[in-house]
Amino acid sequence: MTDRGGFAALDPCVHCGFCLQACPTFLATGDEADSPRGRIELMRALEAGELAPDDPALALHLDRCLGCRGCEPVCPSGVGYGRGLAAARALIADRRGVPALARLALAAMTGAGVSRVVYALARALRATGIPRWLAGWGRVRFAGSAALVAAEEAGLRAAAGGRFAPLRADEGHSLWMRAAESFATRPVAFRIGGLPDSSDELLDLLQHQVGDEWISASPAIGAIRWGGDASIDRLKRLRRTLAGLEVPLTLERAPWPVRSAVGHFGAYREGVGPLVAGLRRTFDPGEAFVVAAEGAE
Repeated sequence: MTDRGGFAALDPCVHCGFCLQACPTFLATGDEADSPRGRIELMRALEAGELAPDDPALALHLDRCLGCRGCEPVCPSGVGYGRGLAAARALIADRRGVPALARLALAAMTGAGVSRVVYALARALRATGIPRWLAGWGRVRFAGSAALVAAEEAGLRAAAGGRFAPLRADEGHSLWMRAAESFATRPVAFRIGGLPDSSDELLDLLQHQVGDEWISASPAIGAIRWGGDASIDRLKRLRRTLAGLEVPLTLERAPWPVRSAVGHFGAYREGVGPLVAGLRRTFDPGEAFVVAAEGAE
């Protein structure tokens, strides 16, 4: 039997779509090919020989992937997306070769002696403040046009009831850096989703039950993401409260003892137990995943 390497880790994918909202590039582009499940289809086609390693569409969508693997914690099937991506990129590099500019950049970053000079120059450049200025300018450029930025700003103002103020470039840089670091370093991260007009009540509930160490909210769609440190008892109590409100909770990051006690997903609709049991029989006959079904603690 042929050793398929990391490609085999993609086999459990059932295209459920839980990964979509965890993927930063899909949220930015809205293109299914820039989502984890879309890229998995591309990687499967690459492995099967249906797409050539030098296919421009394949290169575009795989190169856009940040490799953050944020899709893995929310996947109920346990897809090893990162291993599959590494195998696909290795195959493409082997068949297509690594561009000279990329080899030069890698040598500059990793080569003994050279890397020290490069990092020293990078620190000096950062001290000038130019990168912060470029970060603010780049948000408009990457959005496409000033008109699109103005339209999005108007939507945010409407969703937030007028409580919205644009950030300066340096403030925006600090905000996004903190946002990226917070959810990557907090021991527990989860997200909940309710109706847009219930965001204030859900924020109050989170603050009361688990605190507000770090919260990211999208009022227009009712999505809230929380990061911090919380005990198993607190998370169970929050899950039970949210179940009564029919608000779903997805545990994105947590130590395994917390996952096994709380469950990856919280029950949020009456009668969800039979549905979860049916899904388990279909996709998880070995009961490898912990799911908080109705009545479970």
